[in-house]
Amino acid sequence: MFFIRLFLAIFIINGLSKFININEFASIVQNFNLLPYKIIPYFAMFIAVFEYLVGIALIIGFYPRHSGFLSGLMFLVFIFAISWNLLHGNITQCGYFDMIYKGNVSIEHLIIDLILLCFSDYF
Repeated sequence: MFFIRLFLAIFIINGLSKFININEFASIVQNFNLLPYKIIPYFAMFIAVFEYLVGIALIIGFYPRHSGFLSGLMFLVFIFAISWNLLHGNITQCGYFDMIYKGNVSIEHLIIDLILLCFSDYF
């Protein structure tokens, strides 16, 4: 169980990388074409902070069931966004580790999120 929590703690790194370069992440969110323009900066900030806090909660075991549930919700949001863009042919930067990895939305990202969603269910 601890190793699964540690693995899901990628949220910490991902949340920090988004927070450090929040403007770039907001433009990535905008490119997904799912949200009204006016709320994109707030949504980007929320996602960055939320990912970081869920990652911390997973690492330290703070309410593990709730943390696992929240990580699962986050993966569902990501799965929806990736699926929507794949179905509509909108190839945009994915937003995973934006400071490190600049990959575009792909079926591989969808598969990774589906696997991580399964891990988040073990809490």
